[in-house]
Amino acid sequence: MQAIVILMIVCLMGWLVYHAWSIYRTRFSSLRESETSRYAAFVAEAQAAGPSPVVASARIESPGARVALLDAAERIVYFNLKLTLPDHEILARVDPAALTGMGSVIPPRAMLDFVVCRKDFTPAAVIMLLRSVDDDPLRERAAQQLAQTGLRVLRWPVAALPKRQEMRGAVLGMAAV
Repeated sequence: MQAIVILMIVCLMGWLVYHAWSIYRTRFSSLRESETSRYAAFVAEAQAAGPSPVVASARIESPGARVALLDAAERIVYFNLKLTLPDHEILARVDPAALTGMGSVIPPRAMLDFVVCRKDFTPAAVIMLLRSVDDDPLRERAAQQLAQTGLRVLRWPVAALPKRQEMRGAVLGMAAV
């Protein structure tokens, strides 16, 4: 009699675990699908809008107005890096002096567009987006000093951003897959 009761309890527990697992699976698969569709809509909207001016030159119309921290091209690069490098941390608009440890040698105006870090936040690569032919000489000086420290410095033109796999290959230092 005890064996039958134990068997019934085990069957009931098995059914509860299976039911909970199936609910979990259906809820999270729909979340993943909605995230993917939102990302695709965002990329399509950003590509249709074309390149936007640098956010640093944006004016605030009223004291309560909010300005986006990243322009359209930067958002595309950020989301593509997050998708292709989920095991890395992506930092935006980083002061190069924080990476070189040289403090006042690099002017604080020369901001790096992205720094890709490993999980322990050691930098793996620096990404600079080229917005025009005559790029800022301060950024070039910062790029040279970062290259001297052994960091991988990548320069990507905004008009021709690499594809996701090319981004991954460039950041990880291997040929694009």
